[in-house]
Amino acid sequence: MTESPEAAGAPAEPVAAEATFEPNDAPASAPEQYTAPEPAAPLQPSNLAVGLVAGVGLGLVAALIYAGVAVLGDREFLALGLLIGFAVAFGFHKFGHTRGIVPGIVAAIVTLVLYFLAIYVEGAGVVAKEAGVGFIDGLRFVFENNAEFLKYYFEDALSYVFLIVSVGAAFFYAYDAKSQRFDRANGR
Repeated sequence: MTESPEAAGAPAEPVAAEATFEPNDAPASAPEQYTAPEPAAPLQPSNLAVGLVAGVGLGLVAALIYAGVAVLGDREFLALGLLIGFAVAFGFHKFGHTRGIVPGIVAAIVTLVLYFLAIYVEGAGVVAKEAGVGFIDGLRFVFENNAEFLKYYFEDALSYVFLIVSVGAAFFYAYDAKSQRFDRANGR
């Protein structure tokens, strides 16, 4: 009688079994198979009107923040001037899906108007704070003395810098020439 190899202490020889390979049966240490990325989402159509509405809305919020911080802090900050320009251009770019020379010019004009709104609200806040009157009375005073107010505001050359930087930021961010060159180079 012959003894089995297991009984004699020798390891058993593997029995060839019929094996089928499934893709998920790979050992855990094996690298995962490459899966192709999902196709890119289709490009959104450009809509200048939606961009304009979003830009005005976001820019209005930024202008009010600018005026509020300037009144409470008794000084202006360049970053807040930039915020107005970037907020307007962001509305054009993100919500209107527009870029180019026309959205850039429109964003710059909207930023210019909102920047003046911000300085008028700031002026009304300062008058109300210093004179101890209500905000509406301060706003009335600023509009009644419009020429003197603007002359006083623009006495400082830094005021021109803030205005130019804010409007320029809106134009260049909404224009977005860098992305346009990329799109042309890639056939989009």
